Amino acid sequence: MISILALAACSKKNGAATTVSQQKSETQEVSLPEIPAEPEKNDEEPTEAVVEEMKEEPPAPVQKQEPAEEKVEKKEEPKEDVQPPSPIDDEYARSVGNVAVTKDRFVEDKAEILGIIEKLATIMKEKNYGAWLNLLDEESISYWKQKQNLKKAQSRLPIKGIQLRTMEDYFKYIFIPARQNRTITEIRYISDKYVKAIEMKESVDYVYYYFNKVDGKWMLHLPPLTD
Repeated sequence: MISILALAACSKKNGAATTVSQQKSETQEVSLPEIPAEPEKNDEEPTEAVVEEMKEEPPAPVQKQEPAEEKVEKKEEPKEDVQPPSPIDDEYARSVGNVAVTKDRFVEDKAEILGIIEKLATIMKEKNYGAWLNLLDEESISYWKQKQNLKKAQSRLPIKGIQLRTMEDYFKYIFIPARQNRTITEIRYISDKYVKAIEMKESVDYVYYYFNKVDGKWMLHLPPLTD
């Protein structure tokens, strides 16, 4: 009796197990409908290049076109041909200073005076007292013939022992040594009738002769002594 009940229980148990197994088998065979996969989200931020492309560029500023200026051609004025001052112009300015003498007059006077100086060079070399007297103005001859003036000049000589008794002594011992072998290059107007003949060295004037214009002719002048 017990055996039959045990067998029945066992059989019932086995049957229940079989039923569960079958249910399981049926459950496994049922296939559920496929759910479409969601698209993967791209969590990455767009790159700067993409962002820049996405931004709208502002419209380019409209440039106002100004009316074109009319070109006015400037007429070039003819240039004056400015010549640099010539050496004769510079010398003329130095020579006349403030004295009213024309350039032509200056050229003539200088040529005449330098011609007299050339004669004097020969006269001094030959110690020709008579020829020298012929070139002197009357004022100079009158002054230097006076013995007191010769004596005053003698006292001022740097070399002692020289006697100045006559005007010829003045010619030999004072005039010739002070002027012989000098190179006279220019003249200087004191007035339009009174001129110095000079040798210029390093912009310094060394005066060796004076000339007076008497009756339209240049004559050698010997200045009087100063007190």
